[in-house]
Amino acid sequence: MIKIFALLICFVFAHLSLDGQTSDDPVRENAIALYDSGKYGEAEILFRQAIKNNPQDIDTRFYLANSQFAQYKYDKAIKNYNKILKIEDTYVDALFNRGNVYYEIFKFTKAIKDMEKVIVMNENFIDAYSVLGSAWFNLEEFEKAFGFFSEGIRLAPDSASFYYDRGNASFMMENYDEALLDYSKAIELKNTDPDYYFNRALTQFYLNLNANACSDLEQASKLGDELATQYLDEFCKEL
Repeated sequence: MIKIFALLICFVFAHLSLDGQTSDDPVRENAIALYDSGKYGEAEILFRQAIKNNPQDIDTRFYLANSQFAQYKYDKAIKNYNKILKIEDTYVDALFNRGNVYYEIFKFTKAIKDMEKVIVMNENFIDAYSVLGSAWFNLEEFEKAFGFFSEGIRLAPDSASFYYDRGNASFMMENYDEALLDYSKAIELKNTDPDYYFNRALTQFYLNLNANACSDLEQASKLGDELATQYLDEFCKEL
């Protein structure tokens, strides 16, 4: 069984237009400090207070939505991203993060719609291609997933995860030679992820490269993959 990537949480934590600015609202400043230190629950309370003073402040509301996202309060985060986009429909980071929430709750079609809008606004928004590819993959539209992962590679040719994800799409389409090339490139760029070795091993079994497959399983096992250890005992004892 191929190991597929886990669900994504790659939302934008940037300060955006708040960078380099001072605020006359000490409540918001304290909230940002809590947010930056990862105390999202405490930050959320203060962001709510700050928004009461200025309901149209979409930057503060963006922080609020992100703090809710970080606490898995997905419905509340979506409501606040919606409010931001109602005020400013070109707020690309809010659109991106809302798409990520939809992805996290398995609403892949909605995630795709948001990410498609993101790349219309900014065709170089690299993480949007990752979410698009992953959403299409989960919908078992592997050729579309392959295309978006390829776009990600074009924009970020040193990203191991894009090669790995594209390798998964090729594997599911039974294009094992292509999958092998992408898994190998992913390992070249990042040789510490056991999943990369595990999936390359499975691909090599399909290509009857059994000795190489067992070598990859051994490496995945050394990196802590328990399933790889099990497969080593099951398939590689006589090799």
